Amino acid sequence: MAGDSNNAYSPTSITKLTSKNYGFWVDKARAILRNRGLWDLVVAPLLPSPTATSTQTISSTSNKDVDDLKQLDAADALLLMVSDEILGRLTSEEKSNGQKLWHRLIQMLRPAGLQQYIALQREYQALQHDLDTETLDEFLD
Repeated sequence: MAGDSNNAYSPTSITKLTSKNYGFWVDKARAILRNRGLWDLVVAPLLPSPTATSTQTISSTSNKDVDDLKQLDAADALLLMVSDEILGRLTSEEKSNGQKLWHRLIQMLRPAGLQQYIALQREYQALQHDLDTETLDEFLD
């Protein structure tokens, strides 16, 4: 399923993330990542990178390789969902790790405090039916 451009859950099937549409984009991105089995991976808390030891087993190395591939898959999916404006603000490390990329996008774009209140107020006003200028049918379409 990953990489299937004909899939309804394809990263290219949603509007790209900009500095103005985070509130709508995040729900769509979450659905795509869940569908691809990557959601739990990207939302896990960021932990400091473990230091490499010479006593690493082959099993733990292969698990790390699988995790690295999943992180890269998650990053690739997210990168297809962001605008060039946002892409230019990301580091190469963030572009190759889905978890770091997700947390960076939240840090950069999720409204907080007064910003969040204003964004929610605008969304609420956009949902209001203007009785003076449109019929109920027009509003519902």
